[in-house]
Amino acid sequence: MKQNPLPDAISTRQDYEDALSDLQPYLIKPPAQGTAAGVLFYTLVEQIAAYEAKHFPLENNPMMSVH
Repeated sequence: MKQNPLPDAISTRQDYEDALSDLQPYLIKPPAQGTAAGVLFYTLVEQIAAYEAKHFPLENNPMMSVH
């Protein structure tokens, strides 16, 4: 995991992949809210969601147009 407890915004594909790796342990056991780990968890989730919304928008996803 990165040394910086609160990562900067995700701006590259490598940042995105690093954030997903950092998030993975928390998917098994999410940290308690209000703890340093909890703040990191929710920060990563928000940053990953923002990156995905920008780079993988659902309106351009051909799988979403299947009826």
